Amino acid sequence: MGLSDVFNRLKELGKVSAFSTTEKREIETLYPEVLGKEFVKTSCNDCYRDAVFEMYAYLKKNGKMKEKSVYRLKNGALLQMGFGSGEFFTNANLTDEAAERYLNLKPQGINLFSVYPDDWKSRVEKRFAPKDKSENGSNTKEEKKTKKEA
Repeated sequence: MGLSDVFNRLKELGKVSAFSTTEKREIETLYPEVLGKEFVKTSCNDCYRDAVFEMYAYLKKNGKMKEKSVYRLKNGALLQMGFGSGEFFTNANLTDEAAERYLNLKPQGINLFSVYPDDWKSRVEKRFAPKDKSENGSNTKEEKKTKKEA
């Protein structure tokens, strides 16, 4: 289901007064796809309505479904990018880029993750490898001098 299909379906579900069993299953299926977290049923039926509104609001605000990350933090873990930094990450907002940026700064921080790819070191190195100067067009003064002399 595409983004616009999901958005329109959530609009329709928002107008339903009582959900059928099929609609409840549909909500349970859409929830992790849209928000990237598990749907938790409670004893009352309000959890389904709340889930519909939560998904609808998220899509309306962000215009996209939650990015799925191959990294997962241990329960209660919180990543702070640097001392005094206001940039924090939990499982709710963790992306591959954020996890790998953190691991680039603190490789020992891998112990904060409950799930991570086997090749996490190579992924971090690849993402943060220095770019070849000739590829990005910036040359050092010595390289420019050599070109002028030639």
